[in-house]
Amino acid sequence: MAGQDWFLAFMRRHPVLAVRKAQGMSTARAKGMTKQECTQYFELLGNVLRENHLLNTPQKIFNLDETGLQLNNNPGKVVVTKGAKMVNCITSAEKGETISVITCVNAERTFFPPCCIFKGKNTKRAFEATARLLWAKSQLMSHLKFSSNGLKTFLFRGKVLLIMDGHSSHCSNVELLDYALANDVILFFFPSHTTHWLQPLDRSFFKSLNAYWAQTCQNWVHSNPGRKLSRLQFAQLLNIVLVATRNYIY
Repeated sequence: MAGQDWFLAFMRRHPVLAVRKAQGMSTARAKGMTKQECTQYFELLGNVLRENHLLNTPQKIFNLDETGLQLNNNPGKVVVTKGAKMVNCITSAEKGETISVITCVNAERTFFPPCCIFKGKNTKRAFEATARLLWAKSQLMSHLKFSSNGLKTFLFRGKVLLIMDGHSSHCSNVELLDYALANDVILFFFPSHTTHWLQPLDRSFFKSLNAYWAQTCQNWVHSNPGRKLSRLQFAQLLNIVLVATRNYIY
């Protein structure tokens, strides 16, 4: 059996190779993300765009997705003396609450105000002062509400295409499907287990959004020593993050 010495010599002989930590991928995602599946998806998308005369109208092509933002600051990296074993940094809490943020944007960079989902049974006015919020017991219910409200918002544009995840709350709700059909809104869903590569917001927007969010929370904690980051500050910080992200990502 080849040993450690053989492996080190092998790596020296092939400098183009490197050791990287692999990321886990479910069997469903591995099987779903195939060349055949992607080819069929883009062929169908192209046909839909051509048949509905949407190829040259980026303002009528929308993408909807969600991400989770944690109400806590990430310590990140710091400079310390070599050999230091205990490196601590003050955080707002041991584990912060995760708030879902649903974003809808078209291919022309027009964003709708994000929809923020808080867990809870009752709506509290204190948290609605500076943001449009949905207070729901589950994200499935909130998906339905946001999808419906979003469709009503851009109906004035005529026939539009809305690309989003093929979740059951999207593609199996008869009321939502009937509403879209009656108002010339074309719902287009990603194939199962392919959004990690095909979802535009995942690929181009949410990574920067989460990075700016972590930095903004860190700045707030440093500026407010002894205070805990809570829902009261969420809308204010999210607004700062969205402005920064939209200015620098494109």
